[in-house]
Amino acid sequence: MIELSTPWILALNLVTWPILQLGWSYLFQQMPLHWFEGSVLPTNASQVCRWYEKVFFVRSWKDKLPEGATILGQGFAKATLIDRSHSYLERYRSECLRGERAHWTMIGSTGIFVLWNPLWAILVMVGYALVSNLPCIISLHYNRLRMGRLLKKYSKIK
Repeated sequence: MIELSTPWILALNLVTWPILQLGWSYLFQQMPLHWFEGSVLPTNASQVCRWYEKVFFVRSWKDKLPEGATILGQGFAKATLIDRSHSYLERYRSECLRGERAHWTMIGSTGIFVLWNPLWAILVMVGYALVSNLPCIISLHYNRLRMGRLLKKYSKIK
């Protein structure tokens, strides 16, 4: 562990988080979309969606989360469903998976904070990582389940 004074620890933490989060977001946006296509979803997606609604109340807050695509000025906006075509729904679902994986990676990045933080601060960093990323993961996974349901529904209509 690197020994630093508390002001330096705070400064380093405050600088490192935005670099990590924006850096991972940018890197995931550069990855080919086909890396995130064809995600396997549970056959009982409707039940899982209802569980997310009952346990996490996801429908009441998911629209209040910031849209990552607009922050970086690139990417796929997921705030509203603008099309019901098969290709659009597939893309939406793939973009949700891209977002989920980016946020899981951000949580996993908390290991870097072990280098200069005392134990209490490491716990704060892990707490921050969970509080700032889990709502996004829950929302993205919920939307990915919904897109899978819509894809099934519209494929039966044709």
